[in-house]
Amino acid sequence: MGATEEEILQSVEMVKVKSAEILNAVAVQQQREWQAMPGVQPSGAPAAGPLENMNGQKQYSAQDINMLSDQEYARNRVQLLRAAGDEFRRGNR
Repeated sequence: MGATEEEILQSVEMVKVKSAEILNAVAVQQQREWQAMPGVQPSGAPAAGPLENMNGQKQYSAQDINMLSDQEYARNRVQLLRAAGDEFRRGNR
C-alpha cells in the first residue's frame, strides 16, 4: 500500500518478486516430490499375459475348423475370422 504513485509501484514490484519466489518454491517442492515417488517395481514374476503366451498363429484347414467343438470355435473365433479376412484380401478364396 502506498500513498504516492512511487510507493504503489514499489509495492507492485515487491508483490511480483514475492510471487515469483513462491512459484519457484512450489516448483522446487514439486520436483522433489516427483523424484521421491516410487516408480514401477519389477515383481520378479515372468510376463504371463495372453500375448506373451502366444507362440504364433495356428493354421487350420477346413476340416480342422469343422472338427472344432463349439467351445474351441468360440475361443478362437476372432483369430479365425481375422485369418479368413486376411486370406480373402490376398485373393485366396
